[in-house]
Amino acid sequence: METWDLFKKQLKKSPTSVDGPLPEKLGNWELGPFRADPEECDARVEDRGMLGKRVVVFSSKNGKVRWLPYKDNVITWMKLDRNAEWFFTAQITGCLFYAARVGTETWAFHANLNMDSADLQKNMAHKDKLFRDVVGDQAYTLTHMLRRDSIKTKNSFRPTMVFGVNPGAGWNFYAHAWSCKDKDLNGVPYAGQRGYDVKKCDIIHPYLDLSCKLGTTL
Repeated sequence: METWDLFKKQLKKSPTSVDGPLPEKLGNWELGPFRADPEECDARVEDRGMLGKRVVVFSSKNGKVRWLPYKDNVITWMKLDRNAEWFFTAQITGCLFYAARVGTETWAFHANLNMDSADLQKNMAHKDKLFRDVVGDQAYTLTHMLRRDSIKTKNSFRPTMVFGVNPGAGWNFYAHAWSCKDKDLNGVPYAGQRGYDVKKCDIIHPYLDLSCKLGTTL
């Protein structure tokens, strides 16, 4: 396992773009929650020495990394087994991330609602409902969360990598956020084939702890 201290040092130096596998059944349009099974999203990190620049996740039957993909206008989620050491989800620009403890299990969620994003408060409330609908009547504790207003910055577009670390005593989740100076013809921050150019980015948060205060509810 890459040590947490080493990973923190790398994150301070540069933004991190994350790519991962997209399960085939995510390609089928279903307007509802999608559960990603650890067996399907078990993965390994390619080029560990380059973690501070780019993380590329590949499917692997014996991997220690759990990858949670996203889907437009849907909440995707998975239960994190104790064998995993790292967790990554698809890059977040406006989605919400939640982690909850249900009994002895840790569940991770990635909520997307691109079709209705104009009203910030309404958008977040709708995603909160998507989360509650998946949990249902089960008792849960919300342990970590990333909302659209969690990143304090004037930059409207701030790519964010959400990742989790399990040192063996339980999961902790963090956000690595940055802003881009490069723009395309439409004024949208541009990412090339190798991710965002480190020299043309500013770090907003090297690693923002996403822990919720005890008793946080949605």
